[in-house]
Amino acid sequence: MKALDLLATEENIYTTFIDDAIGRDADVFSFVSFLNSLDSGNVIALNARWGEGKTFFVKQTKLVLEAFNPYYENIEHREEIKKHGKN
Repeated sequence: MKALDLLATEENIYTTFIDDAIGRDADVFSFVSFLNSLDSGNVIALNARWGEGKTFFVKQTKLVLEAFNPYYENIEHREEIKKHGKN
């Protein structure tokens, strides 16, 4: 079977987040909620084999954190990302 690689471009990160074809968005929002509950510095490791989505998960988490951060300006699709979390 031939592997298909999807590059972690900003467009692909956003599109796969909005489409949520593999049902990962709930995990991203749960992880963001967990991060927001931390009171001090922590180390978090994501462990998976190559190609299992670690980069996309981290970049989609960053996308959500930035969308909800009022100090980040000019976040493209900010409101759509925020609304997507309420679904």
